[in-house]
Amino acid sequence: MRPRVSLRLRLSAEGGGGDLNMSGNRLSFLPESFGALEVCGKLDLEDNRLSSLPDWFGTMRVGGDVSLESNQLSGLPESLESICVGGGLNLRYNCLGDASKHWVKRTKFHKVRGFVEA
Repeated sequence: MRPRVSLRLRLSAEGGGGDLNMSGNRLSFLPESFGALEVCGKLDLEDNRLSSLPDWFGTMRVGGDVSLESNQLSGLPESLESICVGGGLNLRYNCLGDASKHWVKRTKFHKVRGFVEA
């Protein structure tokens, strides 16, 4: 059983957003109940300790950008190809290697940051 999670959340409705900011919470995993969220604006998970994303992450609905910058991600779940998103994906400052580059070409994100194209 996973430990209980205590989060510092910042919700914003500026500019009609509905952003969910969960940055800087030292999260090492995402609770399964998080998968039921629908975020109207940006989903910010920057500066945590995520080393992987759960398979259900691709079932989320996000109206804006998804930022996973400055985590410890070493791979991406195939389900991420199916995520319903209205913006870009920020993967900068993670441990993603060349094996994840093939995923970028199949994604529905408008813009993916964090990969250097050869």
